[in-house]
Amino acid sequence: MTKLTIAVDLDTTLNNLEEVWIDRYNKDYNDTLTPDDLVVWDTSNIVKPECGKKVYDYLNEPGFFLSLAIKKDARRVMEYLQTFADVYIVTAYHHKSCSDKGDWVEKYLPNFNLRNLVFLNDKFMFNADILIDDGAHNIEAYKHDVILFNAPHNQHLEDRFIRLHNWLEIEAHFKIYNGDKNEQ
Repeated sequence: MTKLTIAVDLDTTLNNLEEVWIDRYNKDYNDTLTPDDLVVWDTSNIVKPECGKKVYDYLNEPGFFLSLAIKKDARRVMEYLQTFADVYIVTAYHHKSCSDKGDWVEKYLPNFNLRNLVFLNDKFMFNADILIDDGAHNIEAYKHDVILFNAPHNQHLEDRFIRLHNWLEIEAHFKIYNGDKNEQ
């Protein structure tokens, strides 16, 4: 039998990108946005006009991704997923952040095989059985099963997909999926 493959998004799914990113913006532009204010994918439409597309410059700063924390319970649940599936982290590519993202994975997921870290902007091209992601564009384009990691910017997807709110819910979902009655 072929082993299940799971692709997991990095930014905002495994790490707290939305919190650190908005905090940096707020300090630089004297604003009071919160991660809950990020109700659309294009963050440049939410920030002050004088910032605009410059909000994306933070993501290219050396060390930015290393300043992010891992989501609560993500490390333990990722290790659980790896006990029964081939798990890949599939994250957006930008040449200025790849090294930092790799260092982040090495720091926060020390048991993760870095050969399974994939940089790919068009995630629909990755052929895993299941994708766990917060990006509506990734979820809607994916050809296989998906788990929508809840975020303010993906609320418009309503109930078309399995929506899970945190890593404990992801763990519970896969325990049911695997028929692990002792762990439910």
